[in-house]
Amino acid sequence: MKLRVDPDGRGIWLGDQHVPWAEVRVEDAVLGEGPDAFEHRSRHAWIPLENGYRVSVTWGTGTYGSNYSLLDVLGPGEREWIEEPTEVEVAIVRMDDDGLVVLTYHADEGDDSVMGWVGIEELVDIIAKVATWPSGLTEAPIPRVVTDE
Repeated sequence: MKLRVDPDGRGIWLGDQHVPWAEVRVEDAVLGEGPDAFEHRSRHAWIPLENGYRVSVTWGTGTYGSNYSLLDVLGPGEREWIEEPTEVEVAIVRMDDDGLVVLTYHADEGDDSVMGWVGIEELVDIIAKVATWPSGLTEAPIPRVVTDE
């Protein structure tokens, strides 16, 4: 299953499931000059939910997902960019009186605020779970076990 930005600018697709209310930001840049230049590409989607939480989904150069290895590339276009990733980086946030609050979650490798290498099917499950949470949480009740395949 892959994630893709809607070609008409109306959100994202998670496999065959359309999320038209997702807010998407696309950034492409060549950073540096000459032989030290490298291409930095990123995609970010905010998925706001009715209970006040937002699921933050990021993929691109150096993020914990399908395009992670692009961070090591020197020179634009030396490795293929994956526009429709199968793994992304995810965080869960909410706004309160003090501003943006990033929730932590408990994983087998310790507490963190970012879930890396999240498959698209798992992302769909995370969105469904977060949509049912009561407002005001500071810890994400998502135990996550990461296994090496």
